[in-house]
Amino acid sequence: MSDSPQAAPQADAAAASTTGGAENEEDECCAICLDALNDEVGRPETCRHRFHLSCLLEWARINTLCPYCKGAFSAVIGDDGSRTDIAPVDDDDDDDESESEDEDVCAACGYGGELLICDGEGEDCVGLLHVACAGLDDVPEGEWFCAPCEARRARRARHEAHARRVAEAANAAPSPAPPRRRRRTSAAARRARARGAARDARRAWREPTPPAPAWTQPAPPADLAAAAARYLG
Repeated sequence: MSDSPQAAPQADAAAASTTGGAENEEDECCAICLDALNDEVGRPETCRHRFHLSCLLEWARINTLCPYCKGAFSAVIGDDGSRTDIAPVDDDDDDDESESEDEDVCAACGYGGELLICDGEGEDCVGLLHVACAGLDDVPEGEWFCAPCEARRARRARHEAHARRVAEAANAAPSPAPPRRRRRTSAAARRARARGAARDARRAWREPTPPAPAWTQPAPPADLAAAAARYLG
């Protein structure tokens, strides 16, 4: 016989390898849809990973990274050598940053989540707080106000109460003034006044009477003797 005994094992190994490769090709599936690769196949231009061409083109509309190796690609190559360029996908980092900036956060700890919203308003209003950051054990029923708004409401209530009291006092009828009681003078006071009046009278008698003004005094006669003679005779 021309065939040697060593040729049989090599033939068997070749057959096994051929069979295994066929089985791998039959078992190969698209990593996007998980169906067998029995339709038109394509791959990213930067790697050799194979997918359904339709699946890969749909994938590239939202993500230009290979589903297997995460390598970036800008074109899809078909089995027939055709090339399909992929439009660049907008970077979502800016959108994520804007969404994170727009996200409501707690004024105390700076984290998001379920937050209490203050029902007050003002420049010093805290606005948003976690239940624990607000010092509460559970979500309160009805309205809830942060500490600055609660203090402002208390001050406003005190001012309004004071204003009401003032208005009520102003609108109330004035009460009649109590009659004035005549103060009775004691005997000692009367005696003191009498002594003072007597002292003033004695002082007036002792002091000489001031001369009358010159324009009220009659002019003296030039000769007293002649005036007396005329009077007597």
